[in-house]
Amino acid sequence: MEETKYATREKLQIAGGIARGVLGHAADDIASAYSTFRHQIRNLAKWGEIGAGMYLVHRELQRRERDSKGREMMNRAEGGEKE
Repeated sequence: MEETKYATREKLQIAGGIARGVLGHAADDIASAYSTFRHQIRNLAKWGEIGAGMYLVHRELQRRERDSKGREMMNRAEGGEKE
């Protein structure tokens, strides 16, 4: 059982390394999400370690998209006030 737990952690670390190369700063968010949502990762591990990593990346990209849209709306609102 111990070997499985360490193998899963190692695979998640490898997935984090790959994500760091592909997503840059999002990898830090994924690492913090790992510690914050450890219980969710355990549940997602039933789907497979890759599935858990993909889920976290998907959530991070959704968060960034929401943040981007929020900034865009704020910029529009500020632009409208200046006119």
